[in-house]
Amino acid sequence: MSLYLGYGDTKMKNKINLLLMLFLFTGCSSMDTSSNNTSEHEHTYSETWSKDGVYHWHESTCEHEIIIDKAEHDYDEGKITKKATCKENGIKTYTCKVCEFKKTEELPLIEHDFETTYRSDDDYHWYECKNCDTRKDQASHDFNVSYQEIDGEQYKIKTCKICNKVVQGKLGLTKLTSLSDKVTDKGGYVTPQFNRSCLNSEFTLNGFKIEDGISMHPSENDGFITFDISSYEYDTFVSTIGKTDQQKDCNVRFKVIVDDLIKYESPLIKNAEMEYIEVDIKDAKKLSLCVSNGGDSFSFDESVFAYPTLINKVNLDVVDLTLENLPYVQKVNQDLSLDNVSAIVKYNTGAFKRINKDEFTIANYDKTLLGKQNINVTYNDKEFTHELLNSEDNIYLNTIQDKWVEQNSYFTPTIGEDCDDQTQFAIGGYIFDNGICIHPKGNEDPGFIKIDLSEINYGKFHTVLGKTRKGIAYDLTFNIYGDEEVLFTKILRPGQFETVDLDISTYQTLKLEVKIGNDNTITYGSSGFADTVIYK
Repeated sequence: MSLYLGYGDTKMKNKINLLLMLFLFTGCSSMDTSSNNTSEHEHTYSETWSKDGVYHWHESTCEHEIIIDKAEHDYDEGKITKKATCKENGIKTYTCKVCEFKKTEELPLIEHDFETTYRSDDDYHWYECKNCDTRKDQASHDFNVSYQEIDGEQYKIKTCKICNKVVQGKLGLTKLTSLSDKVTDKGGYVTPQFNRSCLNSEFTLNGFKIEDGISMHPSENDGFITFDISSYEYDTFVSTIGKTDQQKDCNVRFKVIVDDLIKYESPLIKNAEMEYIEVDIKDAKKLSLCVSNGGDSFSFDESVFAYPTLINKVNLDVVDLTLENLPYVQKVNQDLSLDNVSAIVKYNTGAFKRINKDEFTIANYDKTLLGKQNINVTYNDKEFTHELLNSEDNIYLNTIQDKWVEQNSYFTPTIGEDCDDQTQFAIGGYIFDNGICIHPKGNEDPGFIKIDLSEINYGKFHTVLGKTRKGIAYDLTFNIYGDEEVLFTKILRPGQFETVDLDISTYQTLKLEVKIGNDNTITYGSSGFADTVIYK
């Protein structure tokens, strides 16, 4: 824009140019060039506050970008909008008094406020936080046990010395194998059987001879058996479950169904595996035991519910504990090696399970004491004894294979594993790391190992002998010879074992032999001599 003025009118020219510059810069004034009059533009502003995390202000609503009343937020004292708990932080919200902008602040966790009265279940007592489910000082009950007659029935009553929890149940138990008249339905590849294999083979589970159990075999559908238990007042079903020892690598899956509700379902279980189960059956009317084929066909899937029992849990007790993988003969003045030790515990129902070394404690071993002694083993506040023998010196036969002057076996003799398929070595179900496994070659060709004793003058021999887990059928004769003299002989079936201690001080050779028994066959003849030690 330009405006013409006379050359001499300098002052007027400067004033007009200044006005023109202001007009161009702000756009906030207008000029009527015909009359030389100016008029100011009046800005308009929003009544609503604009805001960010620090300020609030009013913005213009005309075509100009202008703000007014800009100031920092002026917050109130804040209000707790979410209470802090023991597990979650709280929130406090502050509101600007002018524009109502809100900001939040995290509140720290509060400390647990524990009750002063114990809570409990049948196994434990503890203090619980009033505000959440956090527990402190949880511990197993320390029971006093008494017996009382209630309404003409005998009850076992357990009262915790610490929290006064009372657990009681009518004495007694009922084996499902005694309830054939209560069976309402059953099915499978073959009919379930009581106290024997449904395939008429040896009735063993994981090497253990089963004296009481229900065997069944699935097809494409479940093998099962259903009982009416409506007339009983028990709260717990217990059993040890697994495949019988057919020794084929196939899976099965177990289920326990109570009044049409699945109360227990096992993982897939193979050979040489087992599970101990306790299932709640309080107020139950119907109990079904089922086995499915595991999704890999149903061949070789015979399975067993061993020692299936109805009982009140208060009356369930561990009555026996046997250590595994702790050699019977120890060297005096040496500490026990507990690296591979485990144990089999048995209940008053007959059911059993394997526990690892972290679940029990061993005490009162005197390594300086020669001869026999009992050590204490504690599990679930119950104490058991286990016999050991300290010797001046000893040699385990698996460590002196250079002294094995003769050997004969259908499979090459193995140490610490089954010679048939190199699976875990066990006799009568019990595991031995140092077991020696052999197999007869033929009906007239025994399996054996022969040891040269001429340079070993220790005098005593100890072993545990019997068929291994692969020896699932038929019997065999076990012989021990000093030179050519029979020192021991016995016929054993699967699941049986014998502990032997012999004087061998006058012999130059020791021979461990397995040959046919009454069944006149070596089929499934894998056999073992475990814990084999010569000692002073």
